[in-house]
Amino acid sequence: MNQRIINQFMYDKKNKVFCFYYEKQTRLSDAILDDIAEIDEAVGNSLKQIATVETKEDISKLRQFLADHKSVLSDSDIDVELGIEIDELARDLKFYQSKRGKKIMKIEEWIKMAKAKLEQEHPQWLIYIGRSMDYEPTDLIVGGFAPNEAERQHVIEYFNEMAPPVEITFLIQNIDEVEANLKSSPDRDKIFMELDEWGKMVAEKLKHDYPNKKFYILRSLNGLQESIFLVVEGHASDEAEKQRLIEYFNNMNPPIPIKFDISVW
Repeated sequence: MNQRIINQFMYDKKNKVFCFYYEKQTRLSDAILDDIAEIDEAVGNSLKQIATVETKEDISKLRQFLADHKSVLSDSDIDVELGIEIDELARDLKFYQSKRGKKIMKIEEWIKMAKAKLEQEHPQWLIYIGRSMDYEPTDLIVGGFAPNEAERQHVIEYFNEMAPPVEITFLIQNIDEVEANLKSSPDRDKIFMELDEWGKMVAEKLKHDYPNKKFYILRSLNGLQESIFLVVEGHASDEAEKQRLIEYFNNMNPPIPIKFDISVW
């Protein structure tokens, strides 16, 4: 398989979907419970009895506990840490009980199930699953690559049959089509070498012609099809100078067309 496809898969998996789950926090941390028990064992044991949170009333009990024992805990500032954890539990509880929170948790549970099933039944598939990082985080994404169009449709059916809690947005590309497009794309490495040589030549010329101005000459890559851009950034004193600078750079025979970002100030 083309290495560029594998690289793109790894990039998309990391940048298009959340790679972590919401960890539902419903209890004070063991660390703070142990710290309080060391200060006062009886107080620590009492706190452990109410450390789990399932309702607003549980939050109220923790806040009352903090108020009742503040004098015992304030000397070591553990009261501040306990207050922070209670606030976090309160925020999490509100989130879990909200319509949006319940929806996200259902999606998260489905993702865990689907990933386990995928790993067991089709570990060789180049498929990633998660909630969207680009758009609405309640959007469910299944993306990656399939060998051909028939297999792509099979992948779509495979996940739709798992009864997802929301409609899946499929970002699955056909490898046959992608590889055909890659074969017709320009030689990236050759163009990069030409751009680097051109950039060095221009940098030397700028030292002589414009010693008091700063310009940034950048090359960038965009997406799997690897559209390569040459960008020149800088500033000019007025529109006339801006046009002279554009002509100046274009007259140096750039290997590919330049995208100019020259501001006037």
